[in-house]
Amino acid sequence: NCMQNQSWSQGSDIWRDLNEILPKNGGILLNLAVCLSHSGSHEDAIEIYNQADKLLPLNPDIAYSQGLNYEYIKNYEQAILAFKRCLKINKNNQDAWIKTALCHRRLQDPETAVGIYKYLLTNFENKIEYVLELASALFEFKKFDEAEDILKQIIENQNDNEIAKKILARVYHNTGRKEEAIELEKEAEGSLTFTT
Repeated sequence: NCMQNQSWSQGSDIWRDLNEILPKNGGILLNLAVCLSHSGSHEDAIEIYNQADKLLPLNPDIAYSQGLNYEYIKNYEQAILAFKRCLKINKNNQDAWIKTALCHRRLQDPETAVGIYKYLLTNFENKIEYVLELASALFEFKKFDEAEDILKQIIENQNDNEIAKKILARVYHNTGRKEEAIELEKEAEGSLTFTT
């Protein structure tokens, strides 16, 4: 009930009590870690996930959740290691791939981040979110020509894709094409019509 009602602090107290009564129970530890994570105690959550991982070493959700908590405290190196452990158990966890790429972006490692997005697009369903992430990473790392090509293709296929238009407008701003950027921003935001 506490978890359903998002009473994370109260939930963690109950799970701690249960952990005292039934120590070394993977389910109890996982629920305790979830409550700690949601209540902002990320380092405590990581410690509990470490304990749960010893009991359930082949559970990819534990490694993924550890990665999320490391990412939250901006320990991107440890987050990457946790996401990689998750992928070692389940290489089809697309969220873990995305998070790994994002952590590499935070660490200013463009080649790895871009490589992961390209891997996702080659080996999984070609989702527009992945294409946008790839384009965004290319923009972020000043690979403007590649980003522009991808974004133009998206807009050609989905003329109403506001995110692609906004990123492309940023590409235009950064390459000195201010008028094109402004025009694209207007398109992305739409125009208001007033009637009397």
